Amino acid sequence: MAYRSGTLDSRKLIITLISLMVIAAAVYGYLEYSKINTPWTITAVKGDASVNGTSIKEIYEGDVASAAEASTAEVTIPGQGVIRLFSRSSLTLRNGHKEDNRFDFIGSHFELRTVIDTTTFVEFADVPPFRIKVGKNTISTEVAAFKYFDASKTLVLDFGWLEVKTDNEIIPLASGHTVDLTPNNLLYIPINSASDSSQQNRLLIMNREGIKDDIFAAFVVNATETEALAMVYLIKRSSGTLRENLVMKMEELFPAIEPDIRNGLLKLDQESFNYLTGFLKWNLLF
Repeated sequence: MAYRSGTLDSRKLIITLISLMVIAAAVYGYLEYSKINTPWTITAVKGDASVNGTSIKEIYEGDVASAAEASTAEVTIPGQGVIRLFSRSSLTLRNGHKEDNRFDFIGSHFELRTVIDTTTFVEFADVPPFRIKVGKNTISTEVAAFKYFDASKTLVLDFGWLEVKTDNEIIPLASGHTVDLTPNNLLYIPINSASDSSQQNRLLIMNREGIKDDIFAAFVVNATETEALAMVYLIKRSSGTLRENLVMKMEELFPAIEPDIRNGLLKLDQESFNYLTGFLKWNLLF
């Protein structure tokens, strides 16, 4: 009898301890969830700003933050970044989460400046924590400061790294690069601000008219490291001798491209492109 009573007491103690552990885990989870899911805020820098047409300053999922005509507003993502909205612009918050901040943008233009502390992580995340949908384009980034202008459909990256997905194309950008996302743009080749005017003109012509052999050849001959992202993009859009010339130029500029990577690029092997863009991500970041 004493044995049975002791067994029951032990079971009660174990059940009690397990219950306390579950409660503690739930409380901890709630606190952590609250910490990384705090609402965004909007502040008028100039003129009028609103959430869903009212003067509410906190933004939750599904809300629309707007800057009125001749106004400028700042949207703060707690511990993550700041978005500046310009005249007659708005964003719709799809998901406000530390690991996945998503919003849709409509309007004249906006700027995003991330404030992630790069000393706290070693590698870029597999899924970037910022995803912005602008029309058919989706911008993904982790550490960046960039501007988007709707009138010219131009994205200007001042610092960092991002990718633009548009019309089933993925366009990589690093610090100092721009890309023209005009709907009738054939190629969407990224252009580096450090490129000389002749190279910029060649890229603009190819963006507008497609790959032309003579212009393409002149671009490859004169290419420097600043055109690396444009070359990565063009490798996928070219074929035959044109692709071989591009890959040879990449080998010349970056000795880290070994024979297996070279062959992978020629065969359009995705793992080779992942290696190359990952390498360039750090090489061209600053």
